[in-house]
Amino acid sequence: MEKNLEEDSLITRLPFWKKMDASSLELNGVRYRDVLLIKPMQGKSKKIVLNRTQFSFFPSNNFDTEVKGFNIFLPNLMGDKVSFSLSLTPVFLKSSEKGGRYLLNSYSGSPFKINGVLSYSSFIERGDVVDLGFHRLEFKPPTEECLNSKENDLLQNPSILNSNLNILIEGETGTGKSRLAKIIHEKSNRKGEFVQINLASYSEGLIESELFGHIKGAFTGAFGTKQGAFLFADKGTLFLDEIDSLPINIQTKLLLFLDTNEFRQVGGEKLRKTDVRIIFASGKSLKDLVHKGKMRQDFFYRISSGVKLQLPPLREDLSLLERICRDFSLKEGIYIHPSLQDYYKKLFWPGNIRQLISHLKKKKLLSKGNKIEFDSIDEDLVDHEKDFFRADLSRKPHLTLEEVKKRYAYNVFKYCRENLDEASRVLDISKNTLRNFVRSIKALC
Repeated sequence: MEKNLEEDSLITRLPFWKKMDASSLELNGVRYRDVLLIKPMQGKSKKIVLNRTQFSFFPSNNFDTEVKGFNIFLPNLMGDKVSFSLSLTPVFLKSSEKGGRYLLNSYSGSPFKINGVLSYSSFIERGDVVDLGFHRLEFKPPTEECLNSKENDLLQNPSILNSNLNILIEGETGTGKSRLAKIIHEKSNRKGEFVQINLASYSEGLIESELFGHIKGAFTGAFGTKQGAFLFADKGTLFLDEIDSLPINIQTKLLLFLDTNEFRQVGGEKLRKTDVRIIFASGKSLKDLVHKGKMRQDFFYRISSGVKLQLPPLREDLSLLERICRDFSLKEGIYIHPSLQDYYKKLFWPGNIRQLISHLKKKKLLSKGNKIEFDSIDEDLVDHEKDFFRADLSRKPHLTLEEVKKRYAYNVFKYCRENLDEASRVLDISKNTLRNFVRSIKALC
């Protein structure tokens, strides 16, 4: 009883200008290490991590936004005497970092707008949009919240992030390989650019020029000199997506670069040297490519000798699915019914994170309010899974008749929304037989 009285007294201490349920503030309130995106009236946008207990906003005559410690200077901010403060305020009888939520105050008599409503003081929630004059502030949860545990372990290891070790990321399509590569670059101390090349999108004759560049006259149509990705990414990170598509002859040239950091442009004689970290990504098993003779064994060992990370498919990380749904709900201001999330947890998701986010965006676009529930759009996901299993069968012609029967039964089971009675009637088999088929397929997933 004493604990309840203590919690009630805390609620009464919340600012009167924005009374909110304490549980809502604890769940949705902006907290330590959340992300603030500043979109100024002029100049470049700036993203900062809220890693201080207080930030102050002041006007500036400079063209761009400046961040100096806990002071943020915005160009032409509503007048010379305007100032605002964003402070981490203890709310839940815990330490200021874990139990605190950020409170925005005006100290100059000029109000700000929060989601279009004028205010002088207000707690901020994730997803809120704040206008300080003509400048916009957007508050978001940290990017790492939509990462799995393996990814977070890597991103919290500065010795790896700031090293020159190459990284190999393997995982099915849509598991977030490109996103992770960019986050690694942003968190590292490399000052150069992040350059991404999808090797599967270039013909064999163009890949070498795209990577290493060429000199004028190197081949027909080479009317000028081209730098290439390695020079563009100097002092930065080069992300080579779908490394499984790289031809054998280019593997040889890239292997020489990995050993010496030197290369020659196409048609050139001069050795060029560059300081670049390479992140490789593949949606296929590289070991299988080595066995099939489509990848050099020494090249495979070289690119996998650094840091190797296997991203699990979404169906194997249901907690990640929950976080994606939660963050989408906060960001878009839409309610996702719990029963819909339960339905999503039962699906195979062959397109993984990319497929889930695209599906949620489509549902939001077609929804008539700020709430999404199960409808015919979700039924289409079963058809996607049927197509996936058909493709799976075409890739594996050596499946036994028993395996084909099990997979077909599983398809029907999913199509019937996992209704065991209905699916067993359609298949004309007993419920026990169907149950065993489903268990065997789920064990493979």
